[in-house]
Amino acid sequence: MEISKANNWYPIFVWLLTVAVIGPIILSIMIKYFEPANYFFSTEIGTNFRICSVFGIIFSLPVLIIYFIIFKVLTNKNKSSLFIKIYLTLLCLIGMYFTFYIMGEFKILLYTLPFPIGLIIATLIFRVYKEKKKIIIKG
Repeated sequence: MEISKANNWYPIFVWLLTVAVIGPIILSIMIKYFEPANYFFSTEIGTNFRICSVFGIIFSLPVLIIYFIIFKVLTNKNKSSLFIKIYLTLLCLIGMYFTFYIMGEFKILLYTLPFPIGLIIATLIFRVYKEKKKIIIKG
């Protein structure tokens, strides 16, 4: 019998890489070349990166909580890694678009594109389960 132990850091790693690293980097570059400087965004990529990272972390906390709860439920049921990754990715996409919709000031499609790209990259990097352990039952 093989038992897989969930990588409980998976939701945190995916969230941080998506919301605080990859998404803001791509978004900062997009802002630099597609948006004029205004009261919120700067012409400097580093400043935009910090702004996008901080706001991304703050506004995505509700989605992270839901993501983590569903992750725990699915891993306790020993669902496959592929199923969990697809299910959670869809959940995050819905959460991202909903968050941007609520914020209202942003052009939804343009500003949300970097985050699904970051999400897919982060999902591919990390593992849902730690290595499988074989248990031998003698009887």
